[in-house]
Amino acid sequence: MNPPVPQHEGLQFFSTTRMWKEFWLLTLIADEPAVSQHRLGRAIGASSSMTNTYIKEFVQQGFLRMSGDTNRTMRYELTQAGRKMRRQLLHLYGREAARLHTAARREYEKRLNELAKSGISRLALFGAATTGELVYQAAQPTAIRIVGVVDNDSTKQGRPFGSLVVMSPSAIESFEPDAVLIAAFGRPDEIYQQVRHLKEKGIEIIKL
Repeated sequence: MNPPVPQHEGLQFFSTTRMWKEFWLLTLIADEPAVSQHRLGRAIGASSSMTNTYIKEFVQQGFLRMSGDTNRTMRYELTQAGRKMRRQLLHLYGREAARLHTAARREYEKRLNELAKSGISRLALFGAATTGELVYQAAQPTAIRIVGVVDNDSTKQGRPFGSLVVMSPSAIESFEPDAVLIAAFGRPDEIYQQVRHLKEKGIEIIKL
């Protein structure tokens, strides 16, 4: 599975910089010592020749050891220096991820405050993934009360979500919300069509 490549100005790890590629190469090799250079290249969006260059540089810098005579038998092993470098890169990666998390939460809090000023106080969330969790957290210091969370994924239904439990979308009306906030970036238009009938019952449908 390819690592995600979210774009964000000024963040080194969320665009395909050299540092980003080095981090993911070391991480993928640590997780799968027998991984092929072809797979490594696909994961970081680099050509086979460029991936081979990275590997050779890692060996020269003492970050990596190689064994095996053919592509089929080739194995990689991070050295102590390689593991240390990966930890350093992981620390930087985590720091930038935390910055994005904080920035997103602040933006969601602003959005929720705007909704509160418009008269909405009871909000149902549609989406129990990462975005929904961020919105739920952002709502805590606001006048908005999250009264329910729903998701189309049956494997999420019945699971705890903060102080709530994820329910099927059919439960939305039972929450008696003022509005449903679509807290999912996957197919938001389809979700909107799925719940638009609730507008006839006085429930607003809102996208982030």
